[in-house]
Amino acid sequence: IYSPDLSPIENVWAFIKKQLSQPVKFVDLEDNVQKIWKEVRLNYLTKLYSSIPNRINKCIESLGYPISY
Repeated sequence: IYSPDLSPIENVWAFIKKQLSQPVKFVDLEDNVQKIWKEVRLNYLTKLYSSIPNRINKCIESLGYPISY
């Protein structure tokens, strides 16, 4: 089953999107995303990874419907 609720990378993409709050030229987009990616803290990624079992349990409890996480 594919569910964005189960994928911590969705949180990382949301973080990156939030950091790209101002419009950027398409040619600068890759550089800006890479710069932001380098700023993502390891403890944030570890926390997201550690949340996977809890996400799975919540998804099972909600019968596959979206969960608020």
